[in-house]
Amino acid sequence: ASENIDELINKYDLKKFILLFPFCSPHLTLKKWPYYEKITDLILENFGNEYKVITAPGPNEIKDSKNFKATPVLDNDKALNISQLTTLIQKSSFVIANDTGPAHIAAHTNTKGLALFGKHTTAYKVSIERENFKAIQVEDLNNLSAEKVFERILLASILKHPYLFPIRTALVLILIIIRNLRRAADMRRLELRVGNRD
Repeated sequence: ASENIDELINKYDLKKFILLFPFCSPHLTLKKWPYYEKITDLILENFGNEYKVITAPGPNEIKDSKNFKATPVLDNDKALNISQLTTLIQKSSFVIANDTGPAHIAAHTNTKGLALFGKHTTAYKVSIERENFKAIQVEDLNNLSAEKVFERILLASILKHPYLFPIRTALVLILIIIRNLRRAADMRRLELRVGNRD
């Protein structure tokens, strides 16, 4: 169920926003991706004032949320209830989350976004992927760079607004693609050299 949150939207001036869920249960820290500060920097550097970057901390996460650059959205200094949270997720432009409850809400509401999975389980096992909500699966979340996640935000932005996409950000994406092609070519050359030695 969703709930009208216009008052919160106006209070935090949330016209367009990217919603981060950098938290997880204290006993499941292997689910926690460590680069939310870096992804916040990349979003702000490349999109400027186009998007606000926010979080919606749970009751036990409010204190920790103040350590992030993203703005914590609270209702009278308290965590949003599940209905408010669902509406906030639906209104967001993009969600980035660890494998937690909010990620599954985003998936079930088919909100644009990404869930980040380490080795604790697989996106396939929990059936989280939808048309708009996808997952990145890696062996070790420490090795999943903020740049890689940012590429996915860029791609989603292009697909949503192909003719209004900022030129600067498009150039960044082109450079990322070129970099990845060069890496692939270097790997191929290395494989060929190793093969020739054998």
